[in-house]
Amino acid sequence: MKTKITLAAILLANLGMSQTVGTPSLGSYNTDNSVLLSTSANQEFPKLIMNGSTKSVIWGEGNGPVSIHHTNLNNSFQGMYDSVLITETGNQNTQPLHADFTTEFDGSTNKYLTVYKHNYYQGANRDFSLKAILYDNINNTSTPFYIEGPFQYSSDAPGGGFGTNIASNGNGIFCVAYHSSLTNSSVSKVKIKLVNASTGAVSPAASSALQTGIELTGTGVTNPPSIAWNETAGVFGITYTTGSGNARKIKFVSVDVNGNIVTAAKDLIANASIETQYPKIYADGSNFVLVWRDFRTFQIQPFPPVNGTPAIRIAQVTPTGNLIDLSGTAALYEENDESLILSNPYQNEIGLHFDLVVITAGQEYAITWATQTSPQITQLSYVKVNGSTIESTIPLTVNQNGLNSDAPTIGYDNATSKVIIAYTEHNGSDYENRIITGEKTASTASLNEIEEETIIAYPNPSNGMVQLNKKVAMLNVLSLDGRLVATQKNTDEINLTHLQQGSYILELDNSNTIVISINP
Repeated sequence: MKTKITLAAILLANLGMSQTVGTPSLGSYNTDNSVLLSTSANQEFPKLIMNGSTKSVIWGEGNGPVSIHHTNLNNSFQGMYDSVLITETGNQNTQPLHADFTTEFDGSTNKYLTVYKHNYYQGANRDFSLKAILYDNINNTSTPFYIEGPFQYSSDAPGGGFGTNIASNGNGIFCVAYHSSLTNSSVSKVKIKLVNASTGAVSPAASSALQTGIELTGTGVTNPPSIAWNETAGVFGITYTTGSGNARKIKFVSVDVNGNIVTAAKDLIANASIETQYPKIYADGSNFVLVWRDFRTFQIQPFPPVNGTPAIRIAQVTPTGNLIDLSGTAALYEENDESLILSNPYQNEIGLHFDLVVITAGQEYAITWATQTSPQITQLSYVKVNGSTIESTIPLTVNQNGLNSDAPTIGYDNATSKVIIAYTEHNGSDYENRIITGEKTASTASLNEIEEETIIAYPNPSNGMVQLNKKVAMLNVLSLDGRLVATQKNTDEINLTHLQQGSYILELDNSNTIVISINP
């Protein structure tokens, strides 16, 4: 299915005015949405690898035990095969698959490193550990090896895939950054191990019942560490959080290729009036770029403030962990931490899963995220830095209407100038990985032009009284399982106060659909 979607996720208030996050003049995307692989109805949490000519997706299937799968993508960005990398009998993982593994690619050796949490227990035979497989596209029947462990008790083990991330220096060295404690963040530290991409040698070597990773921080690490390699400075930059609530800080530390600390742990985002979560750092030419989940109060005048609704923000960071001075539109840009908001808190609450790809270092990025209000949707925004000014497009919803989607991961194909997004889509039981390809096109549309061609329901959420910005010939209201619960003709409003609290689908003129939430 191929559609042209204008970047017009605009929310109207009761006054008939716009609360808009983003700049309409930055453009639009032509997008394709198709199934990645249809060999299973239990695919989850794909990891997209885009590195030169290498285009592949790694994902998980099942719970207790889980199996990890791999496919290369063809020139149409579709999966070519389903190769099972690892299934360990007795691997008793009961958490969602995103908590179980993470993958990175080293272009100099063409090797993938996948690190995963291993929980095995049968009587006295126990193995709580962090394990890995090293493989290439030709030989992916590798033998698992230990990063840390094995341990007799889960409380001794390091964090699993959701507490672990990997970066490659592009010259044969992987750096694995992880939580030191799987079960207790108050005592957890950021630790690292180095893995030789050619031999699989782990440094420091794993040892039974003993954590041997290089400690980079003090205790109290809460969110998973994120890591990226800065080739210009020759350092791995690592971000993480400490504390909780408004006391939570985003911190930065860097190490060289031998694991020696270059920049000691320091505050990066530390505002006592906001809560920050899940920082992710990416290589950005001579610098880094950072995105994170942010709970600060947001307001576009004259509309009321939005309190405590998570959103996505972006900032540029030097190799030594300093924020880079930029400027942007008032309300959208925050000078105190040099960050721009990307999602619209008036419209959606952002979930835990988001990803960024650098298109042009220091100048262009594409960011994707999943919302957490059911049904979850996947959105996309393009960011442009022009001189010292940073701005973004209006968020675009890219997944199929009415279905839940989550765990998006994003890449960019230089050969076709396309953004690629892999994500999981489901109806509550059938989980299927999908691929979105997006090609950016120029646009000079004004905000008024976009409003005229876009049908919008507001307010959303509402108490049941729903208004449209223009009349439609037919309006059907469906439950999430497809039942027709209300209908009306030739209208721009509908009374749904008789419905139970929850999410519903507005079907407009039997084609366009909008998901709304009713909170009586």
